[in-house]
Amino acid sequence: MNCSRAMMEAAAKLHAVRLVKSPIGQPGKYRKTLESLQLKKLNQMQFMKNTASVNGKLQQVIHLVDVKPLSFKPDMQPRPGQPIVSDDGVILGFTEEQFLKYVQEGAK
Repeated sequence: MNCSRAMMEAAAKLHAVRLVKSPIGQPGKYRKTLESLQLKKLNQMQFMKNTASVNGKLQQVIHLVDVKPLSFKPDMQPRPGQPIVSDDGVILGFTEEQFLKYVQEGAK
């Protein structure tokens, strides 16, 4: 995640973060960081805003997670049974505001 300031300014506003490696055998500090990011199970995905505090937490556990920037294609609708988020981090059928509202409603 070593990026220049220009890249950070042009970076995506949201990231898809997936836990890809188990925290078993890792120091407690990393497990607490994953817990604060709400990543508890392998392959669990969370959507995070690109903020300094979240980026600092991700930097600590970058060896345990996969981070992809999200982009939006509201004009393309997903096919039935197709996930809303593609493997390359493109969200189909939603604008950023609609997606944030969708994610927040799912968390309740």
